[in-house]
Amino acid sequence: RILDGRTGGHPVPAVAVHVDHGDGAGLALVARVAESLVRLGGSMHGVGNIDLAEASLVRARMLLDPKAQVAVDDLPAPGATAPTEPKADTNLPHEQELAAVLDHLGLVRRSQEEFQQAARMHARAAALLEHALGPESRDLAYPLQNLGLALADQGRHPEAVTHLRRSIEIWKKTLSEDHRDLGIAYLNLANSQWALGRLESARDNYGRALDIWEATLTSEHPLLGYALTGLGRTHVALEDPSTAIDLLERALSIRDHGDEDKLNIAETCLVLARALWLSNRDPERSFQLVLRARDIVGAYEPRDTPALQKVLDGEEVPRFTDQLAPAGLGVSNLRLR
Repeated sequence: RILDGRTGGHPVPAVAVHVDHGDGAGLALVARVAESLVRLGGSMHGVGNIDLAEASLVRARMLLDPKAQVAVDDLPAPGATAPTEPKADTNLPHEQELAAVLDHLGLVRRSQEEFQQAARMHARAAALLEHALGPESRDLAYPLQNLGLALADQGRHPEAVTHLRRSIEIWKKTLSEDHRDLGIAYLNLANSQWALGRLESARDNYGRALDIWEATLTSEHPLLGYALTGLGRTHVALEDPSTAIDLLERALSIRDHGDEDKLNIAETCLVLARALWLSNRDPERSFQLVLRARDIVGAYEPRDTPALQKVLDGEEVPRFTDQLAPAGLGVSNLRLR
């Protein structure tokens, strides 16, 4: 029975299904209903309707795994570190479907900045898929990517790199060499390498992401802005700001015309301002760009010329530059059985 409930003023599908788990027809019905809920949740997350996305995915999870206590069992104990290598429950009849639910629910948790819970969900999704499909499955790489991002969000970059590298190795064998998701994987790996100070490796992987996207996407596609900004940032850090300028000018043009996330625009403004300043080119525009970035973030500092110069020289400012770290990109795969 599909019932109509409400949460926060939005219609939410409520599912009440009694299934005899020895009944093949009943199991097929569960799978179909759960798939519809997963697709609804993924779509709502994509348009920013977090409440409806979460409600749909939680209902799908409870349908596929009735023993789950969604409000409780995903919370780590106080002070505990969320495990990232759980064992799969091999007694569930819908491992792949449940993995899809958990992976998408993890993306919702990450957008809510609940990073430990996100890591737990992505890790369990990966364990379920590895048990169901094997260690080299294309589908397994999706939760591995998202697990890497959730760990990176917690500053656990060495662990993140491990999972991100593994997903890349899987996709190099199972996707075309110019697949868009492979570009996302290289970008996410580069971000963690950047955070670890592995600048040459980060530069190479930002370049790989850019090469893939330039070969397959339009010249103004928003994904290009991520790779161009990352590549420009590494050139600045490697004391080659002149090379960074053209990359960052192009990134800013793309982001100004098509990026809905204003923090992405602010990030590129800040890096371009530093590249121009450190290259001794157009100091007036450097000031304009750093002020624009500050205003987008909504920060009060820096305000005077000496403070602005320190930012342009690379000094970090709390509640300003720390809001403009490289952004990782989650990936999803709605292909179910």
